Amino acid sequence: MNRKKHVRNKILRIMLALALLVCVIPAAAVTAQAAQTVEGTFTAVSMNVDGLPNSIFGFSINSDGPGAEGTKKISDKMAERGWDIIGVAEDFNYNEELMLSLTDYNSGTHRGGVSGLRNNTDGLNLIWKKSIGVTGEKWVSWNTDYSTGIFGEGNGADGMIDKGYRFYQATVAEGVTVDVYILHMDADSDAGDIAARESQLTQLADAIKASDNGNPIIVMGDTNCRYTREHLETLFIDAINADERFTIQDAWIEKVRGGAYPTYGGEALVAIDKGGSYGYPEAEIVDKVFYINNTDSSVTLRANSYVIATDFTDTDGAALADHWPVVVEFTYSATEESEHIHIYTETVTTEAGCETPGEKTFTCVCGDTYTEPITAEGHSYTDTVTKEATCTEDGIKTYTCSKCGDSYTEPITAEGHSYAVTETKEATCTEAGSKTYTCSNCGDSYTETITATGHSYKNGTCEKCGATDDAAAGKMVLGEEAKTITSGEQYIVTFTGSTGAFSLSLNNKSVVAEAFTLNKGDPVDDVCVWTIEKQGNKYVFSTDIDGETYYLYKTASFSGSGYKLSLVTTESKATAWSMSNDSSTGSMRFYVHPGFAYYYLRYYNARLGWQAAFSAAGVHLFPVVAG
Repeated sequence: MNRKKHVRNKILRIMLALALLVCVIPAAAVTAQAAQTVEGTFTAVSMNVDGLPNSIFGFSINSDGPGAEGTKKISDKMAERGWDIIGVAEDFNYNEELMLSLTDYNSGTHRGGVSGLRNNTDGLNLIWKKSIGVTGEKWVSWNTDYSTGIFGEGNGADGMIDKGYRFYQATVAEGVTVDVYILHMDADSDAGDIAARESQLTQLADAIKASDNGNPIIVMGDTNCRYTREHLETLFIDAINADERFTIQDAWIEKVRGGAYPTYGGEALVAIDKGGSYGYPEAEIVDKVFYINNTDSSVTLRANSYVIATDFTDTDGAALADHWPVVVEFTYSATEESEHIHIYTETVTTEAGCETPGEKTFTCVCGDTYTEPITAEGHSYTDTVTKEATCTEDGIKTYTCSKCGDSYTEPITAEGHSYAVTETKEATCTEAGSKTYTCSNCGDSYTETITATGHSYKNGTCEKCGATDDAAAGKMVLGEEAKTITSGEQYIVTFTGSTGAFSLSLNNKSVVAEAFTLNKGDPVDDVCVWTIEKQGNKYVFSTDIDGETYYLYKTASFSGSGYKLSLVTTESKATAWSMSNDSSTGSMRFYVHPGFAYYYLRYYNARLGWQAAFSAAGVHLFPVVAG
């Protein structure tokens, strides 16, 4: 063999070996530039769908629940929102209706409804879009609860069902798997209930710390917990953070409170529509969404937003379920390691023009190639005004490309008149005035009439000109809010809730709640006027309908949280209400004592209307006076 040829071949073999070596170096042996990060978003929702039946054995247990028809509306609204993963509680008797509109979703095991004093169901379920893969369903019962059934020790009926938590693994994107825990904890607020929930928090924290899936984690559901009442921060947050693999966040604490936890033993942050004074999302609610990042995972979760869906209502604006949905949008970041790195050189194979793209070819020393488009450069236009616009006529602007000579025109919109206003005559209550408008560009002008303002009567007298409103004489109007009650006088009774003020009114001889928008001095409609008379140390409410006197009373029909209000024509059947003043709010509270609990006159929510309820809420009285 020719020596020069032998040397040349040897050099070629060395160069090829070096090229192959570069292309097979593992990603771990090179810089972080070999790693790629993939990102995406998904939504996780915690929601109590209030799926208990209205009654069992004829005994009312959930008379104000949505029932079958209301659950169909919940299904419609869920499908409309298009949430990705939904953890539901109290999915009992209406699962078929709940899934009716969710044709693009799958769900976990439905363990049945409630029909007796002991039921083999947990009421939990996970609902997810069909584009997401979910496996590994597992259910675990709580070790402790504070009830042995509806007639057992403790409050509520926690022992009627198998409360606990469920576990799932959800693959939201290729290579992105998240462990999901959904739960429902003990209800009510006695010491035994609180102790049971704290035991359940520890049980769940221990289960999470025992997991070794190497995945990030989402925990959500109806906890019935408040940071001010349960040791939620120490038993759950601190316990999980103590594991060096995990970092846990409460989405509400992070996104609404800036990382500040409420003080244990402090004032409860109760929402306005639950009888408190805090708006959403500042109010603490028992439905919570936590997320945990895991150092063993290449996937990281980040909460983008935390929303209380107070618009989850029907077409009439009424809440569709027992609790407002809690919606958290997450971003996932997944790091993928490259198997090797290429060393490419690039060549422009087709030049890009103003409108046509070009092409660039990349070639690695190992022979691998790929192409990328070169974006068309686009025209570089300069503009020239070829016709000036006036107030009423369009102008013309011409654009010419400095690179290829292409050109086009577009109109310059007529500037329109620029009128200044001269007020030539003031309008009065009864006489019109006038204004003159003159264009500062071209001098065009016109005059328009200012309509007479009309009288503005208050208490029968015009505030602007002093004229007397003879037609208003003798009308009944709203007075200042009353701080005490004068027996035999007429009042309007109101309650201020989370969606506004409502009055105790009548509709076809039924007691209803109507939006209250009157101000002092406004005329009063007879359908909201009540006469309050003192009888001994209590008060009776009455009103006139078609010349007959009707009295307010609470019914004997149990509604789940109190008793409905209705009317009777017999005074002896009227409910006599005791009264106390609330000095902190300036409101009044009316209540009776039926033998084993107090029942207050209060507006409970948009679905129930006016009620005699277990919980007190202040009402406001406004006297009705002559106009």
